[in-house]
Amino acid sequence: MKKTFFKVKTFATLLSLNREFQPYTVPAADILEIWQFCSYETKQFPEPVSDLQYIGENVKEILSELGKFKKKA
Repeated sequence: MKKTFFKVKTFATLLSLNREFQPYTVPAADILEIWQFCSYETKQFPEPVSDLQYIGENVKEILSELGKFKKKA
């Protein structure tokens, strides 16, 4: 699922709700369909994570992995 942001009606930026995928821009003419969803399984739409939060989570994960290597050494 992606959020769509149109820029000057010629391009659209597609932002995935899955943080593993980077946003990308496509020509608006290439978009054949736009769907709107009406329900989310938990009934609570997740808040988007800021870039800073995403980086912080990744740094914590890296530090955790490094800690595991230090314990083995």
